[in-house]
Amino acid sequence: IDGEKLLVLDGSKMKAMGIKSSKDRDQLKTKIKELKNLELNRLRERLLTQPSLSQRSGRSEKKSRSSSLTKIKERRFFSSSFGK
Repeated sequence: IDGEKLLVLDGSKMKAMGIKSSKDRDQLKTKIKELKNLELNRLRERLLTQPSLSQRSGRSEKKSRSSSLTKIKERRFFSSSFGK
């Protein structure tokens, strides 16, 4: 199992993999949730610390483009983490 698939595991998939104990599945789900939050926080921090395109060029149209790119990156992260 790779990292991307790990982030979308749910209880039924874990059970199908042979994890019989509901307590073990609950612990794994808790840790997976922590990993998702950690990755989200890292992504957010990276996006906040990057100088925006408008700061580099001084143009407002590039600022809106940067904002759109940020939204696209967040959508991709959330869809790959939660949508599968």
